[in-house]
Amino acid sequence: MSHEANTYVIDHESGAEMQRLIDQDTLLNTHMGTLFPDGIDPSTLRRVLDVACGPAAWILNVAFAHRHIHAVGIDISPSMIAYGNAFAQVQKLDNAELLVMDALQPLAFPNDRFDFVNGRLMEGFVKGQHWSALLKEMWRVTAPGGYVRLTEVLSNQTTSAAFNRIFSLIKEGFEREGHVTQTDEAGNILFLGSRLAELLTSAGIAVTGEHTYHLDWSSGTQGHLGMARDFLFMLTLMQPFLVKKVQVVSEEAYEQLLQALYEEMQDLAFQGTLHYKSVWSQKPGQA
Repeated sequence: MSHEANTYVIDHESGAEMQRLIDQDTLLNTHMGTLFPDGIDPSTLRRVLDVACGPAAWILNVAFAHRHIHAVGIDISPSMIAYGNAFAQVQKLDNAELLVMDALQPLAFPNDRFDFVNGRLMEGFVKGQHWSALLKEMWRVTAPGGYVRLTEVLSNQTTSAAFNRIFSLIKEGFEREGHVTQTDEAGNILFLGSRLAELLTSAGIAVTGEHTYHLDWSSGTQGHLGMARDFLFMLTLMQPFLVKKVQVVSEEAYEQLLQALYEEMQDLAFQGTLHYKSVWSQKPGQA
C-alpha cells in the first residue's frame, strides 16, 4: 500500500494537536453515548482494535469499561502512543496494548484477530486511493462474526461566513491532495460520512448497520464551547497545510478569517450543527 511519508493535514506530533484530539474524543464519546453500536453486546467481544487511535481515548475507555477485552490501539505517532501508554499505566489497564503502526501499511496482525475494529475521523490522512486497501486490511483482521465500524463527518452547517469560507478552502486543498469531496444541492460541503457505505461496498464489504448523529453547537447549547474550541484549534493548526502546502490562501487572508471566525462563534446568534455518521459491517461466519 504505497503512499507519501506523511499524509496528515495537521502535524501529528504536535502537543497542541494531541490535546485537541483528547478534548475532541471526550466530546464525541459523550455525544455518541455508547462505546459500541446498539445491538452489539460488549460481553461477547474479546479483542478490539482502534485504527489511528491518536492519544487513545476511545480504546482506553473500552479497556477501562470492559476489563475482559484485550483493547489494542495503533497510531503512526510515537508521542500519541507514549501518552496513551502512560495513561494506561496510571489507570492500571493491563488489558490495553498501544502500538506505533502506520494504518496505511499492511496491519501487523494475523487474519481474523479482532471481534471489533474501529476507525473514527480518518479522512484527514486517508486519501481517496488508499481507502480500499485500508478497509480490506481492517476486514482481514476482523474475526468471523466480528464488526468493522467507521465514523466520519457528514457536514457542518453554521451561520458563520468565516467558518464556511475556511471549509471551502479545506475542500479545495483536500481535492488538490487527492481527497474526494462533494457538495449537496444547497452548496453545503459533504465530507466522507456521506460516502462510507459506498467505500465499504467498493471494498467488497456489506453494510449491516448505520447511525447518524446531529450535534447542535449553537450559542447557548451544552456543546458550544467545546466544539468552538475544537474547530478554532483545528483550523489554526491547519494553517501550514492551507497556506504553504496546498497554497489555497495567503497567510494574511487566513489570519483575518481566523479572527473573524473567533468573533462570529462568540455571537449570541451563532448557530452550528455537526452532522456525522457511523456505518458498520458484520463479517459473515461464526465467532
